[in-house]
Amino acid sequence: MILEQILTSEYFWLAIGFGGQIFFTSRFLVQWIASEKAGKSVMPVSFWFLSIGGSLMLLAYAIHRRDPVFTLGQSCGSIIYVRNLHLIHKERLAKAAKEDIGQFEDDTGLTMNPTEKSEATDSEIVNNSPSGK
Repeated sequence: MILEQILTSEYFWLAIGFGGQIFFTSRFLVQWIASEKAGKSVMPVSFWFLSIGGSLMLLAYAIHRRDPVFTLGQSCGSIIYVRNLHLIHKERLAKAAKEDIGQFEDDTGLTMNPTEKSEATDSEIVNNSPSGK
């Protein structure tokens, strides 16, 4: 009974609509601050989370208002935002895997990246080997 009163209250739906708009608009503020800190244009992950949150709230509001144009626009955006988060996650996993593969431990016990050259000479490596020779 109380839930039904809340869901049918115009003030509740206005709060959902304005809340969604605040989320959606705040993503630009977050992006602007991140870009200023980086000194170049960047798109922080929080931008996409705010986009999804705002979009879903606005979608709920649009459905409640029975506005087909607004509903279509918000539903399509959410799909794109989720896809961008998926791509970011996939890229981070690939980068982490590449960093794990990029390091190896050679027979002297030193961990090195294949692209790095050791500054130690052959005699230093032999003198510091576990066998003590």
